[in-house]
Amino acid sequence: MLIHLTPRYYNKYSDVLVDLIDVTIPELNLTLKSGVDLKVTTPFTNKLYNVVCRKKGRKAVNGIFIKTDKPLSDFTVITRWVVDAEVSTHQVHYHVMDSDFDAVTTEKIMWNGWRSKSQFKNRIESNMWERLSEKRQSSMLTLPEDLGAEVDETDWIYNERDEKGFIRHRTEQIEIPTVEPERLTLQLSPTRRIPATDDAFSAEVVVYPMTVKQGDNSQFGVAIVPLDDWIEEMRREHYLREWGETMIIPVLEEIRERSPLFISNTNDLLNKANAFSKTFNSLSSQDREDVTEELQSVVFIVSYETPETVE
Repeated sequence: MLIHLTPRYYNKYSDVLVDLIDVTIPELNLTLKSGVDLKVTTPFTNKLYNVVCRKKGRKAVNGIFIKTDKPLSDFTVITRWVVDAEVSTHQVHYHVMDSDFDAVTTEKIMWNGWRSKSQFKNRIESNMWERLSEKRQSSMLTLPEDLGAEVDETDWIYNERDEKGFIRHRTEQIEIPTVEPERLTLQLSPTRRIPATDDAFSAEVVVYPMTVKQGDNSQFGVAIVPLDDWIEEMRREHYLREWGETMIIPVLEEIRERSPLFISNTNDLLNKANAFSKTFNSLSSQDREDVTEELQSVVFIVSYETPETVE
């Protein structure tokens, strides 16, 4: 599979110093380091966008290519930046919506049909367009309001901020379609700044136990849910009061110590229980089965507010 990634940082402040540390894709066991494998350029007319590309040549290129030995249906991109001498992390969970073609791109404009003589059509079905189009191009920010607060703190974005209000950890959940590999290689607008396929990194797909995967419950909606809100919701469930307080709530609280959120109607909560909860891993077989069933139950999506600061 050919993967086109476009990690970027939107920096509108002249007094905020931003630099890239690295980009990691754990499902490929791949970490690309700034100054060795990668650099940051400004390929767009709007020079506030700092975009990651391969450390090669002088051309300002939009993103990187990675060629894998097999297709990926779900993968994670973790980009670390130095922002005012402190680390800020941007973690994006991607779900590939179909298997029609052998390439994907995180650049939204590339999903559209092109007004040219090319054969490429819109890759988003009409019944999915409204849901996906409201999600703007993924980007790391200094403050949530930098690109418009009304579309930043949503069910698919979660910001953890420091005492200054700076985003220090940003999580996103994004669905992407496959595209034709040829769409990414023709020298037509909007591909003029796309990297050359000869400059692609090579990687092999590996098993990563924390990969977020959608399943049957995903039809009910996939969203980022703060664990504080979910624990409160669990405590309101009458049927869980006694059993929940002794098993479910302790598991959720132990997860919360390592991660403030989970992605609903996926395997994310169960992954984190296995990785972070001593209570979960010490349960009897029957109790563990019961708790697993509860952790994998359907979550009906409501809107949650992102906390303003994280101590």
